[in-house]
Amino acid sequence: MKLRGSFATILATLILLSACAPITPAPATQTLPAATELPTSSPVALTTVNVCYSTAGGTQTTTWYAYENGLFQKYGLNVKLTSISSGTTAVTALLAGDVDICQLGSSAVINAVVAKQNVVLIASLYNVYPGLLMVTPDIKTVADLKGKALGINQAGSSADTGTRLLLEKIGLVPDKDVAILAVGDDNTRLAAMQAGQIAGTLLTPPYTLLARQKGYVELYDMSTIGIPYEYLGIATSRAYIGSHRSVVDNFMKAILEAIFLMKKDPAGTKAVMAKYLLLDPVKDAAALDDAYQGLIVNNLLALPYPSLPGTQTLLDVLKVTNPAAGQTTPDQVVDTTILKSLEDSGFIAGLGK
Repeated sequence: MKLRGSFATILATLILLSACAPITPAPATQTLPAATELPTSSPVALTTVNVCYSTAGGTQTTTWYAYENGLFQKYGLNVKLTSISSGTTAVTALLAGDVDICQLGSSAVINAVVAKQNVVLIASLYNVYPGLLMVTPDIKTVADLKGKALGINQAGSSADTGTRLLLEKIGLVPDKDVAILAVGDDNTRLAAMQAGQIAGTLLTPPYTLLARQKGYVELYDMSTIGIPYEYLGIATSRAYIGSHRSVVDNFMKAILEAIFLMKKDPAGTKAVMAKYLLLDPVKDAAALDDAYQGLIVNNLLALPYPSLPGTQTLLDVLKVTNPAAGQTTPDQVVDTTILKSLEDSGFIAGLGK
């Protein structure tokens, strides 16, 4: 997919600049066990929607599951699904009009809103950071991190924001006591640990178990940090909502049904996760089990309203380096009207009936 518009103009307005990594298509669809029966009525024209997800990880499974199991088609949408390397780049694609809706790290949306950009968070899949700080075996306590480096995906990413929040929580100063290095995705950060470039990194399942298998150890569970956290959500622009409200409504219907079905379909959910994360369903079964329990059963929100307190947490982290975040309120970042309308209509209560 070739991005349209002037990236230089768009990127200049963002708080944290990022080089635009190549956008690669999502894996081709394959036949998976049907999670739901599709309508048997006469075929109707589907509305094409360009959708992205940022950074392959187990937390992205909701959109993958809806895509693989025909839920978008069920609600009248022909989704063109694209992988984008980071949340910051995904926001750039939204602003350029190259994608209409994206599942991405919420911190990237907040950065853009602070920069007065026309994006908005319409759902939150996780209101905790569902990950662990995995470190090399020589790190025994948080004090041992002083003078070391931790790896993140990219500046402005959820891993970046979460790492800074954690360091402040445990009494260390980011970029002073501990270096923060932009390394890449979860696999790349694991490789950087093996190469001795970083002492640790925040990882989410299934990479947490894969890290343990390589001899790395858990130092801190971010889900127990005790601070509301807006981790991963679904974003679009306010302009797109205004001109395509029915499309956004139908997209969220598919997402809500996917969440409902995933919690009842461990085998199908793990099959989708394995496909997109390039894992072996047999060899990596333990890691997939860990991801399903930790991400889907324990932490995936059944009613995915964006968290206003969690959004404020990210604004508070950002304002340390960008005072403009102090003048931004959570209600400028989120739009709960789509979910509220679906809840009030009885759609959510009717799932499974």
